[in-house]
Amino acid sequence: MNLKTSNFNSVHKRGINAENVGTIISQEQFKDLKENFEVKFPELPSSVSIPRKLIGQVLGHSNHPKGIRFMYGLDDLLNPNSVQIFLVPCTSLNDDSIGSAPIISNMIYLDHHGVSFSLKQMARRTFNWVKYISAFTPEQKYKELTRGNFFGKNILNEYLADNEFQSLLFNFGYENKSIQPVLQRLNEFNEIYADETTDNSWPCPSFCPGSPETCFMTLAAELNADQTELNQIRAFRDKVMLGVEEGGTYFEMYYLVSPQISRIINSLDNRNEILTKLYENKIVKFKQLLEASSIEEASDFMKETLDGMVK
Repeated sequence: MNLKTSNFNSVHKRGINAENVGTIISQEQFKDLKENFEVKFPELPSSVSIPRKLIGQVLGHSNHPKGIRFMYGLDDLLNPNSVQIFLVPCTSLNDDSIGSAPIISNMIYLDHHGVSFSLKQMARRTFNWVKYISAFTPEQKYKELTRGNFFGKNILNEYLADNEFQSLLFNFGYENKSIQPVLQRLNEFNEIYADETTDNSWPCPSFCPGSPETCFMTLAAELNADQTELNQIRAFRDKVMLGVEEGGTYFEMYYLVSPQISRIINSLDNRNEILTKLYENKIVKFKQLLEASSIEEASDFMKETLDGMVK
């Protein structure tokens, strides 16, 4: 069965915002992307099936997500077949944003099997994923490695409106140093029945927030500190944390929740007061621990601060 593409194409001519992310690509492009991934990461599965009901469940989140970020994880760092895809409902930083920020209100995320995981459990598996693929991409910086891809709600809702659609075949692709997945529809017999393949998602990064302007600690430091202090915080967060126990998990947590925390703070009338208190109560103490070379205490303090901000 071949479905017409007119409805799909009309959606994606409306503009580049979060809801509209995801467009049809050719079979030739799909083949190239998939082959690139299989060559680059030969031991990882090339595709994962995601049930229809999970797509609908995540899009039905009470906070009305703009789409889903499919985050990648490994349950076991030593087992490439333990790949997990987490379905993370996302909002936009603003109505016209080209970025997506995870919704963290209920702190529970589903993997492609429908199993629930906490934010920290998901972050730990994301760290395993990034650590694994970094061995195959030594030319890339750690922060640049793809952790997930975002598809807008319009293309996913059009899939859900197709009664023959029963599950999503999530094919991994690779191009331009970025993982670029391609979506295909499966029917009740687990067969691919439509010619259309969907890609042009937003990768995480670079469209995954994580830049300084969306980091709550950076907001506080920029308001109250100088550039030297700011660079000191960033260096610890992006380099030292990865080398301490559970540091990689908290590194991934930090970049997942920072955009939402910053968004909430920026929306409040007492924004500057909150950021000043955050600086005085957290950043100043953190800086003192660094100056005393108390690396372990500094990392523990950053973990405690992040746990507190999330709660």
